[in-house]
Amino acid sequence: MHPRTQADTDGEPIARTQPQAGAAHDADAARAPEDRRRPLDAPSVEAILDCAPDAIVVLDEDLRIRKANRAAVRLYGRGIEGLIGTALSDWLPAHDRAPLIAGVARLRQSTDGNSEPPPALRRDIRLQAANGRELRVEGTLSALRIGGELLLVAILRDLSESLQVRQAFADSEARLEAALAAMADGIAIADASGHIVAFNAAYASFHRFADKHACPPDVAGLMELIEAFETNGTIVPPERWLIPRALRGESGAQREFRLRRRDTGETWYASYNYAPVRAADATIVGAVVSARDVTELRLAREQLENYSRDLHALVAQMHAVEETERQRIARELHDELQQKLAAISLDLGSLAEQLDHERPATTLLLHDLETLVQRAIESTRRIVRDLRPQLLDELGLSAALESMAANFEARSSIRTEVEILGAEIADAMLGPLPATALYRVAQEALNNVLKHARAGFVHLMLDATAPHQVELSITDDGVGIDPESRSAQAAYGLQGMSERVRALGGRLVVAPQPEGGTMVQAIVPKKASPDRGR
Repeated sequence: MHPRTQADTDGEPIARTQPQAGAAHDADAARAPEDRRRPLDAPSVEAILDCAPDAIVVLDEDLRIRKANRAAVRLYGRGIEGLIGTALSDWLPAHDRAPLIAGVARLRQSTDGNSEPPPALRRDIRLQAANGRELRVEGTLSALRIGGELLLVAILRDLSESLQVRQAFADSEARLEAALAAMADGIAIADASGHIVAFNAAYASFHRFADKHACPPDVAGLMELIEAFETNGTIVPPERWLIPRALRGESGAQREFRLRRRDTGETWYASYNYAPVRAADATIVGAVVSARDVTELRLAREQLENYSRDLHALVAQMHAVEETERQRIARELHDELQQKLAAISLDLGSLAEQLDHERPATTLLLHDLETLVQRAIESTRRIVRDLRPQLLDELGLSAALESMAANFEARSSIRTEVEILGAEIADAMLGPLPATALYRVAQEALNNVLKHARAGFVHLMLDATAPHQVELSITDDGVGIDPESRSAQAAYGLQGMSERVRALGGRLVVAPQPEGGTMVQAIVPKKASPDRGR
């Protein structure tokens, strides 16, 4: 068969012929690699140089520019026509020209008689641009001989932007160091791997190190020297230390731990704040931790709590003694004075009957005396009831409050409503001291209503339906509480109520009502005892 011709294919690519008919093809194939390695022409080299980001200039022995790429034009700020033929030394300040000329002389000497090119000269120099702006550049100067002519190739890299970035970074570091040094709390900043990249002297001294150089630069190093415990005594595992937690995205404030140096055994209490450091895309790139020694504060707080506990125990004991004394006085008034007044009343009535017809004037006087004695007996009964109501001991708090409200309404003409929720629970779940305290709170609150509130209605509620507490509230529709004009006597009464309730582990709330008036609310735990919950 014959190979297809151009006419046979009607425009299709011409097929390769068999080897015996393709001697020319073999020659072309043998010559192809050699063609691909042919030297680049001058326009191609210039195009490649123009793609370089650094300024490249070719100089003759007199340092005059023979060729320059586009980056050189941009760097110097003058067109290519203005560069060709100018001396590179003209770009330099006067004090930098001598070192350049000396370096070129050494290059010239090193190329004489040597087949290998000499090593390039590299140094940072200053260039004066066409607009007068001084540039910092990294210059590399190489020498080669072509056809006996010495040519110098200078590669100039503009360092201005990188120097500005470096200077800004240095300034930022300096400001950070100054800020850290000025802080009394220990501050540490870690990178994403947990390595501490910055911390202040306070952070080192907080962890009981002599200086910053002695402080480990990572969490692992700290854990080798320091143990951390929760305030309940549980040891903190490595993954629960604060820098690892912050690197997981957690944050917290005023987390207290007890720390102990493994080598010295010294212990102290620490309060930490911690948070992750996030990049613009919310990626966690580090963590920041602040530490404060709260040992003295914690000891002072514990001491204050002890003092407060002792004070409330003393107040509770004082109230117990007061109630005992009230009970004694009430008993004496009832057994002694009240009985004697009753005997006097009987004698006066008997004497009045004997003199009824004989001495009318005297009889009238005796009747008046008997009336006074009866009033004295009523007053004595009221005093006895206020000192220690028998209903409180005999029938419980609910009955005592109802009796108190009835007597208050009769004495003051202020309508008084009583609401008891869970009366049996209250009487069963409150001991003598809590029942007495709530009774005294109600008594003092009603006295304040009578003296200061100018109220027309009082609502007294005892609620024992909650699982763990009993609530007593006294609400009036009076003028409300004015903190600025509250009398010292009323303030003393409120303080006494508060101390009674606090001694039982409860709380007292005194607040104005939105619709007018005041609410006094006492909440105590069931089966309360002095200092419960403190």
